[in-house]
Amino acid sequence: MGAHQKPLLIRCCRAWDDTPALFSSNSIGECVYYIGKTLELMGIVCLGAGLYLGCVNPFDYSESKAMGVEMGFLTLGVLVFFVGRLIEKRS
Repeated sequence: MGAHQKPLLIRCCRAWDDTPALFSSNSIGECVYYIGKTLELMGIVCLGAGLYLGCVNPFDYSESKAMGVEMGFLTLGVLVFFVGRLIEKRS
């Protein structure tokens, strides 16, 4: 690195350290809270989709395939819901 580049690099690092934070700590907590809420809603939607696909069977699947799709969506919905609940409670 040349002698003329070093001061520029030091000035850039100092300018970076002196800039205010993009998000305050409170707004990060709010963002995490809304991410958790969104995941909870996505989990509820997956639960509803699983029940709808399993009970109504709009694609005329066989009974075992409809039950497999239903169980897959119910499992995904429960997992996403509880991950969202965990994230929401920790924020």
